[in-house]
Amino acid sequence: MKKVNFRVALTIIIVVATLQTLSAFCFEQQKEKKAATQNKKEQKITQIAQENSKINELLISKYFSFVAQRVYSSMPRANSSLDGSYSLEVSGDIINSYLPFFGRMDSVPYGGDTNPMRFKAHITSYDKTGAVTGKRKEKAVITIKANQDDGNNNYELILEVFSQESASLRVIQQNGESISYGGYITQIDNK
Repeated sequence: MKKVNFRVALTIIIVVATLQTLSAFCFEQQKEKKAATQNKKEQKITQIAQENSKINELLISKYFSFVAQRVYSSMPRANSSLDGSYSLEVSGDIINSYLPFFGRMDSVPYGGDTNPMRFKAHITSYDKTGAVTGKRKEKAVITIKANQDDGNNNYELILEVFSQESASLRVIQQNGESISYGGYITQIDNK
């Protein structure tokens, strides 16, 4: 009888020791997994902060490109996605716009088939407020006033830049309806 109790006691001790070892092993694995997840989160936050810092530097330098991915006009059927080949470049005191236009014009230059959003203009005013920080609802707002070289049109551009390069652009022109675009900010490609 004593032998049975000794065997039972020994089995219980072995089982308890095994459970404690497994529990400690699982706890360590869970701790390592949590640390890895925390590390990934910190890396993502650092990456976003670096991207936002780069965007703020581009906006301050006045050398950047807005790439349009979507257009929003007063003509509902014209609101659509774009293929990424449309852009607006700010190069110091010059704007080069290669954006599509859908809407009404008040006056059209001779020939009548020119796109008012394809232009080169001199910047007369460049005002930046706010900064891209990564926090929700915080953004940089750039208000640009520009005049076309030939004097045919004057523009006011309002660029709102959010975290992770996303942006919206509203173009108000002297000779026609305003139009808006959704897209992102990037460095100007060296051509």
